[in-house]
Amino acid sequence: MAHLYSRKDGKLVTIHSYSSGNDFKSCKRLYQLKKIIGWKEREQKAAFKFGDCIEQSIRFFHESGLRPGRAAEEFTRLWLKHQDNKELVYTDKEGSWEAMHQMGIEMLALYEIRLPSLPIYRPQFQIKYQKEVFPNSELAGIDFVAYVDMEIRRPESELLLLDIKTSSQELDESIPNLLALDPQLLSYGWTSGIYQVGFIWFTKVKIGPYKKGDEVILLAKTFFNGIGLTDPGEQFIVLEHDAESGMIKVVRPQDFAILCEELAAITGKGSTAKKADLIQSYQDKGKLFFPDAKAVTKQRLQFVTARLNPDDVKEMGEAIGQEIVDIVSAREHNFFPKEPMIRGLIKKCQMCSMLGICLNNKELRDERVVRTSSDWLDEIEDE
Repeated sequence: MAHLYSRKDGKLVTIHSYSSGNDFKSCKRLYQLKKIIGWKEREQKAAFKFGDCIEQSIRFFHESGLRPGRAAEEFTRLWLKHQDNKELVYTDKEGSWEAMHQMGIEMLALYEIRLPSLPIYRPQFQIKYQKEVFPNSELAGIDFVAYVDMEIRRPESELLLLDIKTSSQELDESIPNLLALDPQLLSYGWTSGIYQVGFIWFTKVKIGPYKKGDEVILLAKTFFNGIGLTDPGEQFIVLEHDAESGMIKVVRPQDFAILCEELAAITGKGSTAKKADLIQSYQDKGKLFFPDAKAVTKQRLQFVTARLNPDDVKEMGEAIGQEIVDIVSAREHNFFPKEPMIRGLIKKCQMCSMLGICLNNKELRDERVVRTSSDWLDEIEDE
């Protein structure tokens, strides 16, 4: 029977995926240790758990009738499960469990605000696509599987496949259709035959005091003296943040540069009073707002789509096929070398969870990884 490899528990694996391919291309020994032998990272990146909670909360929000606030409630319920997990590792930007909880609440509030303007119609979640890679050949029976976060069936339009991502960097939208070259989206196109794809992309911004010049998005309507009125989703620039009271002064982007120039031009005796008068004038004209800091967010949400090129999709299918041929060859020759062995890339090895195994360092191995059960091996086949 054609298969990729045989696990330690004897099961023949016939499923390949995008993440498995990434492991194999990154380092064949990593692939062997993780997929075949079953070593698992002891530490868990908070970002992975966070992303899962965001995805599940969005699904719950849609499937429970789009009731305001339900996504945030579900996120809190899910994220609480990780509150006492001492093995979670947070980046400097993520900070802590509490900071990421606030991030998630703000992201989902932003999603609720943006949803009416997005082409998301009756979404289906976690759609599985599976395709045989080499039908009618000696490798027949080996499939490529893809799990798509969201499938949109739009009236009188083609299907749209969306992935929900949380990242520390914004998506570059400066080049039209750049997403059409994303390898994961191309793998979705090859497996499903659907060429309209995209991302719901959340960018994590560090929780902390607001500084002058910070870009923020309003999460609630804000009035001021009946003159100024803002709508949820509007973007503003922070002029000042009073951390003690929790209030911030914000202006619209088109007014910020002008106001800063006018303030900078005021110098000399009595400048403090004159600056206060200038700020008051903006306030009187309804150009300066005082939302509570809890009513704004620095988090970002992008909705970006692209149409895949059929030639690129075909090439992706060929690349997937070559990966499978290479994995089968590695298994047949029992050749899973350590990679890379290039001095300039040694840092990649330093950061790898499997380093202790490669160095025959039992202490380091036990610090970074743990041997897994057959249940875990079943789970990672579908990653």
